Amino acid sequence: ITDIEVVSDTEIRVTVPQTAQPGLVVLKTPKGDITTKTELTFTEPIALEAFAPAEVKPGSELTITGEYLNLIKEVIFADEVTVPADEFVSQSRQEIKVIVPDSAQTGKFILSDGAEIPNWIYSEGELEVTLPSVEAPLDLVDKKPGDVIRVSGENFDLVKKVQMPNGDEVEFTMTASSEGDELTFTLPDNVSDGEVTVLPASDVKVVVATVVVATPSNVVAVPAVNLRGGDMITLKGTNMDLVTDVTFPGVEEAVGLESQNSTEIKVLMPAAAISGDLQLNTNSGKATAVSIATAKPENISYSAATVPAGEALTVKGVNMDVVSAVVFSGNVEVTVSDATATAISLTVPTTAET
Repeated sequence: ITDIEVVSDTEIRVTVPQTAQPGLVVLKTPKGDITTKTELTFTEPIALEAFAPAEVKPGSELTITGEYLNLIKEVIFADEVTVPADEFVSQSRQEIKVIVPDSAQTGKFILSDGAEIPNWIYSEGELEVTLPSVEAPLDLVDKKPGDVIRVSGENFDLVKKVQMPNGDEVEFTMTASSEGDELTFTLPDNVSDGEVTVLPASDVKVVVATVVVATPSNVVAVPAVNLRGGDMITLKGTNMDLVTDVTFPGVEEAVGLESQNSTEIKVLMPAAAISGDLQLNTNSGKATAVSIATAKPENISYSAATVPAGEALTVKGVNMDVVSAVVFSGNVEVTVSDATATAISLTVPTTAET
C-alpha cells in the first residue's frame, strides 16, 4: 500500500484492501521493515443481497449474490435440505451458484458459515420451488376400479408418486409433448372417494383429481319377502360387479356371493338373518341398502284352548317351519325341532302358566 495518510509523527492511516488476510502488518521504511506486535483481524459481515431466479425448478441452478459469500459452508433450503459447499457449482466472495435439490420446498433459504454455533443468514424473500401443476383438478364421477385415468398438466417430470385418497400409491406413466405433460394411472380395487394427489421428491402434495366411486344402484331383491334361511336371493341392478359380499340384518359376519356379473348377484340367506336392510358391500367402503323381510308365523291357532300341563299341544298356522322355540307364560321356553310349514307339536311344560 502506497496511499498513506500521515496524521502525525506517531500515526498514519491506510485503507485495508479487500483481499487482505488476517495477520501481522509490515511497515516499509528507508531504514528497514517494522512489523506490528499485534495481528490484524477482520470482521467480515456476510450479506445476502439477492438471488435469481425467484422461481426455480428442482435440478436447476440458483445464483446467490452478496458479500463474503466465500465464507459460506452450506446452503439450507426448506425444509432442512442442505447442500454443502463442496457441491456448489461455483463460489466466490460475492457469488454462489448452487443446484436446487429435488427435495427442496418453497420458502426462505439459509446461508450458513458452518461454525459450531453457526451464523445463519436468511433470504429476505421466499424462493419459489416449482411443483407439478394442473389447470384444475379433474372431476371423476361414477368411476370403477380398473378405470384408466389420464391427467394433463405441467412439470409432471417432477412426479415421484401418485397417491389415492386412502394414501395408497399406484404405478403411473408420464409422457411429455409440446402441448404439455400427461400422467396415466389405473384406479385400484380399493379406490375410495376423495382426492388423488401427486408428490414430487419434496413430498408436497398436489391435488390433480377428485374421485367419486360408483356404487350399486337401482337394486331389486328377488324374493324380498317371506325369506327363510337357505333361500337363494337374486339381487339385480347396475354396477353389481362392485359388490364384494353382503351383510344381512342380524348377522355380524358378511356372506360371500354365489355368483356375480355386472347386473346381478346371487347370495344365500343365512338362518340367523332378520327383517331389515341388507348391505351390498364394496371395496371402496361404500354400501348399498336393500330392504328384505323374513317369513314369520301367521294365522296362528291352537288344537285346544285348554291343555293340561304335560300334555301335547299342536299349534297351526302359516310359515310355522321358521319357528325355533315357543315361550310360555312364566318364561318357560320349549325348543322346536320338528316343525312343518303348517304346524308344530310340543309338550306343554309342567311349569307353564296360563
